[in-house]
Amino acid sequence: MLEGLRTWRDRRRAMREMVALDKQEVAETSISDGNPLRQAKLCLAAGDAEAALRIWNFARVRHSTFVNSAPETLEVLLGLKLYGDAEAVMLEGGKRSPYEPRYAEGYALVAEHRGDWQEAAKRWEAVRKRFPGSWTAYVNAAHALRELKRFDEAEVLVKLAISRFPQKINSWLEHARLAEARKEWATAKARWQQVSDRFQHVMGALGQVRAMAALGELDEADRLLSKVRPIFEYEPEIAASWAGISELRGDVDNTLKRWSEVRRRFPQYILGYRESARLLQSAGKFDELQALLVDGKERFGTAFDFVSTAPSADPRDS
Repeated sequence: MLEGLRTWRDRRRAMREMVALDKQEVAETSISDGNPLRQAKLCLAAGDAEAALRIWNFARVRHSTFVNSAPETLEVLLGLKLYGDAEAVMLEGGKRSPYEPRYAEGYALVAEHRGDWQEAAKRWEAVRKRFPGSWTAYVNAAHALRELKRFDEAEVLVKLAISRFPQKINSWLEHARLAEARKEWATAKARWQQVSDRFQHVMGALGQVRAMAALGELDEADRLLSKVRPIFEYEPEIAASWAGISELRGDVDNTLKRWSEVRRRFPQYILGYRESARLLQSAGKFDELQALLVDGKERFGTAFDFVSTAPSADPRDS
Protein backbone atom coordinates (compact mmCIF):
# COMPACT_ATOMS: atom_id res chain seq x y z
CA MET A 1 0.00 0.00 0.00
CA LEU A 2 2.88 2.34 0.87
CA GLU A 3 4.50 1.62 -2.48
CA GLY A 4 1.24 2.43 -4.25
CA LEU A 5 1.02 5.74 -2.41
CA ARG A 6 4.56 6.63 -3.49
CA THR A 7 3.70 5.78 -7.12
CA TRP A 8 0.59 7.98 -6.98
CA ARG A 9 2.58 10.87 -5.51
CA ASP A 10 5.30 10.44 -8.14
CA ARG A 11 2.70 10.57 -10.90
CA ARG A 12 1.10 13.69 -9.43
CA ARG A 13 4.50 15.36 -9.15
CA ALA A 14 5.35 14.42 -12.73
CA MET A 15 2.03 15.84 -13.98
CA ARG A 16 2.60 19.11 -12.12
CA GLU A 17 6.06 19.37 -13.60
CA MET A 18 4.71 18.75 -17.11
CA VAL A 19 2.03 21.43 -16.67
CA ALA A 20 4.66 23.86 -15.38
CA LEU A 21 6.92 23.12 -18.36
CA ASP A 22 4.00 23.60 -20.78
CA LYS A 23 3.17 26.96 -19.19
CA GLN A 24 6.83 27.96 -19.35
CA GLU A 25 6.98 27.03 -23.05
CA VAL A 26 3.85 29.04 -23.82
CA ALA A 27 5.16 32.08 -21.95
CA GLU A 28 8.62 31.92 -23.50
CA THR A 29 7.39 31.30 -27.05
CA SER A 30 4.80 34.10 -26.92
CA ILE A 31 7.43 36.76 -26.15
CA SER A 32 10.20 35.28 -28.26
CA ASP A 33 11.40 36.98 -31.44
CA GLY A 34 10.96 33.57 -33.03
CA ASN A 35 7.25 33.40 -32.19
CA PRO A 36 6.06 31.32 -35.18
CA LEU A 37 2.54 32.70 -35.15
CA ARG A 38 3.84 36.24 -35.32
CA GLN A 39 6.03 35.23 -38.26
CA ALA A 40 3.09 33.53 -39.98
CA LYS A 41 0.96 36.67 -39.55
CA LEU A 42 3.70 38.80 -41.10
CA CYS A 43 3.85 36.43 -44.08
CA LEU A 44 0.08 36.61 -44.52
CA ALA A 45 0.18 40.41 -44.35
CA ALA A 46 2.81 40.36 -47.09
CA GLY A 47 0.63 38.08 -49.22
CA ASP A 48 2.93 35.05 -48.87
CA ALA A 49 0.46 32.35 -47.86
CA GLU A 50 2.86 29.58 -48.87
CA ALA A 51 5.49 30.71 -46.35
CA ALA A 52 2.82 31.22 -43.68
CA LEU A 53 1.61 27.65 -44.21
CA ARG A 54 5.14 26.27 -43.85
CA ILE A 55 5.57 28.15 -40.58
CA TRP A 56 2.18 26.97 -39.31
CA ASN A 57 2.96 23.32 -40.11
CA PHE A 58 6.24 23.65 -38.23
CA ALA A 59 4.63 25.42 -35.26
CA ARG A 60 1.83 22.91 -34.72
CA VAL A 61 4.40 20.11 -34.42
CA ARG A 62 7.20 21.90 -32.58
CA HIS A 63 5.08 24.20 -30.38
CA SER A 64 1.77 22.36 -30.13
CA THR A 65 1.01 23.47 -26.58
CA PHE A 66 1.61 27.09 -27.51
CA VAL A 67 -0.40 27.16 -30.75
CA ASN A 68 -3.35 25.34 -29.18
CA SER A 69 -3.85 28.16 -26.68
CA ALA A 70 -2.47 31.28 -28.40
CA PRO A 71 -5.07 33.88 -29.51
CA GLU A 72 -3.13 34.44 -32.75
CA THR A 73 -3.76 30.87 -33.89
CA LEU A 74 -7.29 31.63 -35.05
CA GLU A 75 -6.14 34.63 -37.09
CA VAL A 76 -3.45 32.54 -38.81
CA LEU A 77 -5.80 29.65 -39.57
CA LEU A 78 -8.49 31.96 -40.95
CA GLY A 79 -5.88 33.73 -43.06
CA LEU A 80 -4.79 30.36 -44.46
CA LYS A 81 -8.43 29.32 -44.95
CA LEU A 82 -7.82 26.20 -42.84
CA TYR A 83 -11.36 26.30 -41.53
CA GLY A 84 -11.53 22.70 -40.39
CA ASP A 85 -8.36 23.09 -38.33
CA ALA A 86 -9.67 26.37 -36.90
CA GLU A 87 -12.93 24.75 -35.80
CA ALA A 88 -11.05 21.86 -34.20
CA VAL A 89 -8.79 24.22 -32.24
CA MET A 90 -11.75 26.32 -31.06
CA LEU A 91 -13.81 23.30 -30.01
CA GLU A 92 -10.88 21.77 -28.15
CA GLY A 93 -10.12 25.09 -26.48
CA GLY A 94 -13.73 25.40 -25.42
CA LYS A 95 -13.57 22.01 -23.73
CA ARG A 96 -10.28 22.89 -22.04
CA SER A 97 -11.39 26.38 -20.95
CA PRO A 98 -15.20 26.41 -20.94
CA TYR A 99 -15.43 29.83 -19.29
CA GLU A 100 -13.31 31.64 -21.89
CA PRO A 101 -15.61 33.25 -24.48
CA ARG A 102 -12.90 33.56 -27.15
CA TYR A 103 -13.22 29.93 -28.15
CA ALA A 104 -16.98 30.12 -28.68
CA GLU A 105 -16.56 33.43 -30.48
CA GLY A 106 -13.80 31.95 -32.63
CA TYR A 107 -16.01 29.00 -33.54
CA ALA A 108 -18.67 31.43 -34.78
CA LEU A 109 -16.06 33.48 -36.67
CA VAL A 110 -15.04 30.39 -38.63
CA ALA A 111 -18.58 30.10 -40.00
CA GLU A 112 -18.43 33.78 -40.98
CA HIS A 113 -15.20 33.30 -42.87
CA ARG A 114 -16.65 30.29 -44.64
CA GLY A 115 -19.47 32.55 -45.80
CA ASP A 116 -22.01 30.29 -44.09
CA TRP A 117 -24.16 33.06 -42.65
CA GLN A 118 -26.97 30.76 -41.55
CA GLU A 119 -24.56 28.73 -39.42
CA ALA A 120 -22.84 31.90 -38.21
CA ALA A 121 -26.14 33.32 -36.96
CA LYS A 122 -26.83 30.06 -35.10
CA ARG A 123 -23.39 29.99 -33.52
CA TRP A 124 -23.54 33.63 -32.45
CA GLU A 125 -26.91 32.94 -30.81
CA ALA A 126 -25.23 30.16 -28.80
CA VAL A 127 -22.47 32.58 -27.77
CA ARG A 128 -25.05 35.15 -26.55
CA LYS A 129 -26.78 32.56 -24.40
CA ARG A 130 -23.55 31.38 -22.80
CA PHE A 131 -21.68 34.70 -22.68
CA PRO A 132 -24.20 37.59 -22.56
CA GLY A 133 -21.36 40.06 -22.03
CA SER A 134 -19.87 39.34 -25.46
CA TRP A 135 -20.49 42.37 -27.67
CA THR A 136 -19.38 40.47 -30.77
CA ALA A 137 -22.20 38.00 -30.21
CA TYR A 138 -24.65 40.85 -30.89
CA VAL A 139 -22.82 42.86 -33.54
CA ASN A 140 -21.56 39.92 -35.58
CA ALA A 141 -24.90 38.18 -35.32
CA ALA A 142 -26.57 41.30 -36.70
CA HIS A 143 -24.05 41.23 -39.55
CA ALA A 144 -24.92 37.60 -40.30
CA LEU A 145 -28.63 38.41 -40.29
CA ARG A 146 -27.98 41.37 -42.57
CA GLU A 147 -26.21 39.07 -45.04
CA LEU A 148 -29.25 36.80 -44.89
CA LYS A 149 -31.49 39.84 -45.53
CA ARG A 150 -33.30 39.22 -42.25
CA PHE A 151 -33.24 42.95 -41.65
CA ASP A 152 -35.88 43.25 -38.93
CA GLU A 153 -34.12 40.67 -36.75
CA ALA A 154 -30.81 42.39 -37.37
CA GLU A 155 -32.30 45.74 -36.28
CA VAL A 156 -33.41 44.24 -32.97
CA LEU A 157 -29.95 42.86 -32.25
CA VAL A 158 -28.01 45.93 -33.29
CA LYS A 159 -30.19 48.17 -31.14
CA LEU A 160 -29.54 45.85 -28.22
CA ALA A 161 -25.82 46.10 -28.99
CA ILE A 162 -25.99 49.90 -28.94
CA SER A 163 -27.89 49.98 -25.65
CA ARG A 164 -25.59 47.46 -23.94
CA PHE A 165 -22.26 48.38 -25.53
CA PRO A 166 -22.55 52.06 -26.53
CA GLN A 167 -18.80 52.55 -26.22
CA LYS A 168 -18.11 50.01 -28.98
CA ILE A 169 -17.88 51.66 -32.37
CA ASN A 170 -18.69 48.32 -34.00
CA SER A 171 -22.27 48.55 -32.71
CA TRP A 172 -22.76 51.91 -34.40
CA LEU A 173 -21.02 50.82 -37.61
CA GLU A 174 -23.34 47.85 -37.99
CA HIS A 175 -26.30 50.13 -37.21
CA ALA A 176 -25.36 52.32 -40.18
CA ARG A 177 -24.46 49.44 -42.50
CA LEU A 178 -27.88 47.93 -41.90
CA ALA A 179 -29.59 51.10 -43.10
CA GLU A 180 -27.36 51.04 -46.20
CA ALA A 181 -28.27 47.43 -46.88
CA ARG A 182 -31.95 48.41 -46.75
CA LYS A 183 -31.18 51.35 -49.06
CA GLU A 184 -32.74 53.70 -46.53
CA TRP A 185 -30.31 56.44 -47.45
CA ALA A 186 -31.65 59.24 -45.27
CA THR A 187 -31.49 56.95 -42.26
CA ALA A 188 -28.03 55.76 -43.27
CA LYS A 189 -26.83 59.35 -43.57
CA ALA A 190 -28.08 60.13 -40.05
CA ARG A 191 -26.51 56.99 -38.61
CA TRP A 192 -23.13 57.65 -40.24
CA GLN A 193 -23.36 61.16 -38.82
CA GLN A 194 -23.70 59.55 -35.38
CA VAL A 195 -20.52 57.56 -36.00
CA SER A 196 -18.71 60.77 -36.91
CA ASP A 197 -20.05 62.70 -33.93
CA ARG A 198 -19.35 60.01 -31.37
CA PHE A 199 -16.06 58.58 -32.57
CA GLN A 200 -14.59 61.03 -35.12
CA HIS A 201 -13.84 57.96 -37.23
CA VAL A 202 -13.04 58.10 -40.95
CA MET A 203 -15.73 55.51 -41.70
CA GLY A 204 -18.36 57.92 -40.47
CA ALA A 205 -17.34 60.52 -43.04
CA LEU A 206 -17.06 57.96 -45.84
CA GLY A 207 -20.49 56.58 -44.99
CA GLN A 208 -22.05 60.03 -45.00
CA VAL A 209 -20.58 60.70 -48.44
CA ARG A 210 -21.98 57.43 -49.81
CA ALA A 211 -25.44 58.24 -48.45
CA MET A 212 -25.30 61.81 -49.80
CA ALA A 213 -24.29 60.51 -53.22
CA ALA A 214 -27.20 58.05 -53.22
CA LEU A 215 -29.54 60.91 -52.27
CA GLY A 216 -28.13 63.11 -55.05
CA GLU A 217 -26.68 65.59 -52.55
CA LEU A 218 -23.40 65.89 -54.45
CA ASP A 219 -22.62 69.50 -53.53
CA GLU A 220 -23.19 68.73 -49.85
CA ALA A 221 -20.94 65.67 -50.13
CA ASP A 222 -18.22 67.74 -51.78
CA ARG A 223 -18.38 70.35 -49.01
CA LEU A 224 -18.15 67.65 -46.36
CA LEU A 225 -15.10 66.11 -48.03
CA SER A 226 -13.40 69.49 -48.27
CA LYS A 227 -14.02 69.90 -44.54
CA VAL A 228 -12.74 66.49 -43.46
CA ARG A 229 -9.78 66.09 -45.81
CA PRO A 230 -7.42 68.02 -43.49
CA ILE A 231 -8.68 65.97 -40.53
CA PHE A 232 -8.08 62.65 -42.28
CA GLU A 233 -5.13 63.76 -44.37
CA TYR A 234 -3.46 60.33 -44.15
CA GLU A 235 -6.53 58.37 -45.25
CA PRO A 236 -6.41 57.59 -49.00
CA GLU A 237 -10.09 56.56 -49.05
CA ILE A 238 -11.10 60.13 -48.20
CA ALA A 239 -9.02 61.46 -51.07
CA ALA A 240 -10.50 58.82 -53.38
CA SER A 241 -14.04 59.82 -52.38
CA TRP A 242 -13.13 63.46 -53.05
CA ALA A 243 -12.18 62.48 -56.62
CA GLY A 244 -15.18 60.18 -57.01
CA ILE A 245 -17.68 62.88 -56.06
CA SER A 246 -16.17 65.19 -58.66
CA GLU A 247 -16.77 62.53 -61.32
CA LEU A 248 -20.39 62.11 -60.21
CA ARG A 249 -20.78 65.87 -60.66
CA GLY A 250 -19.67 65.42 -64.27
CA ASP A 251 -16.47 67.48 -64.08
CA VAL A 252 -13.95 65.26 -65.89
CA ASP A 253 -11.02 67.72 -65.90
CA ASN A 254 -11.42 68.48 -62.21
CA THR A 255 -11.72 64.76 -61.47
CA LEU A 256 -8.45 64.08 -63.29
CA LYS A 257 -6.78 66.83 -61.25
CA ARG A 258 -8.08 65.30 -58.05
CA TRP A 259 -6.87 61.81 -58.97
CA SER A 260 -3.50 63.34 -59.78
CA GLU A 261 -3.47 64.81 -56.28
CA VAL A 262 -4.40 61.40 -54.87
CA ARG A 263 -1.42 59.85 -56.66
CA ARG A 264 0.88 62.58 -55.40
CA ARG A 265 -0.25 62.22 -51.79
CA PHE A 266 -0.50 58.41 -51.84
CA PRO A 267 1.94 57.06 -54.45
CA GLN A 268 1.50 53.46 -53.26
CA TYR A 269 -2.32 53.58 -53.44
CA ILE A 270 -3.04 51.58 -56.58
CA LEU A 271 -6.64 52.79 -56.95
CA GLY A 272 -5.32 56.27 -57.76
CA TYR A 273 -3.57 54.82 -60.80
CA ARG A 274 -6.39 52.55 -61.93
CA GLU A 275 -9.05 55.26 -61.77
CA SER A 276 -6.78 57.81 -63.43
CA ALA A 277 -6.07 55.35 -66.25
CA ARG A 278 -9.78 54.64 -66.72
CA LEU A 279 -10.63 58.34 -66.97
CA LEU A 280 -7.71 59.20 -69.22
CA GLN A 281 -8.73 56.44 -71.59
CA SER A 282 -12.39 57.47 -71.66
CA ALA A 283 -11.32 61.09 -72.25
CA GLY A 284 -9.05 60.05 -75.12
CA LYS A 285 -5.92 61.46 -73.44
CA PHE A 286 -3.70 58.67 -74.69
CA ASP A 287 -0.30 60.31 -74.27
CA GLU A 288 -0.98 60.96 -70.60
CA LEU A 289 -2.43 57.46 -70.31
CA GLN A 290 0.71 55.79 -71.68
CA ALA A 291 2.93 57.76 -69.30
CA LEU A 292 0.70 56.77 -66.39
CA LEU A 293 0.75 53.09 -67.40
CA VAL A 294 4.54 53.07 -67.47
CA ASP A 295 4.66 54.63 -64.01
CA GLY A 296 2.02 52.21 -62.69
CA LYS A 297 3.86 49.15 -64.01
CA GLU A 298 7.11 50.34 -62.43
CA ARG A 299 5.42 50.85 -59.05
CA PHE A 300 3.07 47.89 -58.86
CA GLY A 301 4.30 45.33 -61.40
CA THR A 302 1.73 42.72 -62.37
CA ALA A 303 -0.67 44.02 -59.70
CA PHE A 304 -1.34 46.98 -62.00
CA ASP A 305 -3.37 45.02 -64.52
CA PHE A 306 -5.00 47.85 -66.44
CA VAL A 307 -5.37 46.99 -70.14
CA SER A 308 -5.10 50.00 -72.42
CA THR A 309 -7.25 50.23 -75.53
CA ALA A 310 -5.35 53.26 -76.80
CA PRO A 311 -4.83 53.32 -80.58
CA SER A 312 -1.46 52.12 -81.83
CA ALA A 313 -0.96 55.38 -83.69
CA ASP A 314 -2.14 58.94 -83.14
CA PRO A 315 -5.49 59.22 -85.00
CA ARG A 316 -4.55 62.76 -86.00
CA ASP A 317 -1.87 61.29 -88.27
CA SER A 318 -4.37 59.28 -90.34
